[in-house]
Amino acid sequence: MPGRDFTITGKRSRHSINGQERSDELNDNLTTALYWEYDSRIGRRWNVDPKPKTDLSSYSTFENNPVFFSDKNGDVIDIKNNGERVKYDNGKAYAYNKDGTLSKEVYNGTNKFILQTIKDLNGINKQKFGKLYLRDLSNSKNTLSILDSKDAMINNYDEKGSHTITYSQLPVNNKDGVNFNKSFIKLGHEIAHAWDWDQGKAEYMNPTKYGGLPLSEIHAVIFENYLRAMDGETDMRTAYTYKNVRYEILDNSSADYYKKFKRPLRNFEITKPLFENPTFVKPINQAVIDAMTNGIPPKPPIPRGIYDTKSKKFVNNDE
Repeated sequence: MPGRDFTITGKRSRHSINGQERSDELNDNLTTALYWEYDSRIGRRWNVDPKPKTDLSSYSTFENNPVFFSDKNGDVIDIKNNGERVKYDNGKAYAYNKDGTLSKEVYNGTNKFILQTIKDLNGINKQKFGKLYLRDLSNSKNTLSILDSKDAMINNYDEKGSHTITYSQLPVNNKDGVNFNKSFIKLGHEIAHAWDWDQGKAEYMNPTKYGGLPLSEIHAVIFENYLRAMDGETDMRTAYTYKNVRYEILDNSSADYYKKFKRPLRNFEITKPLFENPTFVKPINQAVIDAMTNGIPPKPPIPRGIYDTKSKKFVNNDE
């Protein structure tokens, strides 16, 4: 509307709602965040939200409350519980101010679910691969939300738009042959699902490719066992019940075995030979090998490694 514009010393302000700068190429009210564009007059996206919520329009922003919420990147609102929101970052949690900005002060509230979630995330974060998974999820453009299911048996990850973990911190006894007396184990299982989805492993979520059980469930159980083993537990989970069907998925119940956990590849990693043109040196007993193989000795396996296509270098499995 003409005449309704905030100016400083005769110059129009560069900023609009959400703390973002205006983008005037198309019109005076277009504002651009990192992953979206929206009309600041009505607070609506120009594009459909790739991670919509069932109770909100796919074009809505800030959960229809731009006064209370902000969304600097344009992805989703992070963790909320009973009216409180916190952001977890490498062992610490920070609350949001009433204006939606992130506080620099460490969260010191009394919300029991939030406090236990912080402890559970720290329990995951203290292990090498747990730290790696949480670091990747923290650095992702997708915000992972963690909510309270309030039901001991309801623990799941929703990859269909919301990128949300819903879990309970209540104990469960004798589920698929193991106990869930430590809630960080429950959360760790769902963290593995979130990491799979965030790495673009859509095939891991597909239950039709692997005999009715999503491959991500196998990965999540192995990661769960890794957390159990590293925490000193000796009972490992080897089965998984999915849609009332029990699958015997693992044949090794040794804690020492799961301490040697190897993560799946990230979406920008591949395996390739460590050497472009490996040279095979004939062993000393070449005559014996020739005699046993009609003069055609088998070639030794070519050593392969994990290659990061972004940095153009080989990396270790625990990086």
